[in-house]
Amino acid sequence: MLFELYPDIEKAHDLAQDLRSIFEKTTDKIIGPSRLAKWHEKVNQSGFKSFNTISRSIINHYQTILNYFDNRSTKRSAESFNAKYKLLDLNSEALEIYNSSFLD
Repeated sequence: MLFELYPDIEKAHDLAQDLRSIFEKTTDKIIGPSRLAKWHEKVNQSGFKSFNTISRSIINHYQTILNYFDNRSTKRSAESFNAKYKLLDLNSEALEIYNSSFLD
């Protein structure tokens, strides 16, 4: 009913879902750019200025985004490793402090 009353909301919703679908279903670095290009064209035709920000972000980080389609990796995996390393480092320091207090 909402979409019947406000067709622009339906168009915006469809654009958002289309972009989401591209990232969820595309697993090939060759197909990804063509799907993104089609999405960019839909954004341009829609006239919604609110999508220009994300469109520019995709353009500015294009190569990184294309790499995501190949191996589905993001900085998240590196950040997770760094967090685990820091925790291990803190635990090592705590153990050293604990041992030195009993050995001195």
